[in-house]
Amino acid sequence: MVWRDFLGRLQRQIGFELEGASESLQAKVDPAQMEQALLNLLKNAHEAGNDATPPSDEVRVRLLRLPGWTRIEVLDRGPGMNEAVLENALLPFYSTKRNGTG
Repeated sequence: MVWRDFLGRLQRQIGFELEGASESLQAKVDPAQMEQALLNLLKNAHEAGNDATPPSDEVRVRLLRLPGWTRIEVLDRGPGMNEAVLENALLPFYSTKRNGTG
């Protein structure tokens, strides 16, 4: 899968700025699972802003090529997580939202 093409299709579903996706950056991943994971992160990033739907330029996806792997970052301007949320953030199905799935 070519990251630039994949993320370009994803941008048509939910707005974000893209950084670092060169034509040569590829991955061997399940596109459907990666799409679902990134859509969830991007939706959360949009909800994290001061308004319920911040402008898409306040949400960014950054790809960084590192030795042997690629790092994907989803960045927003939200307030971040407090101490209690951080302690539970990696627990399966933990969510601070009433209908969240974690």
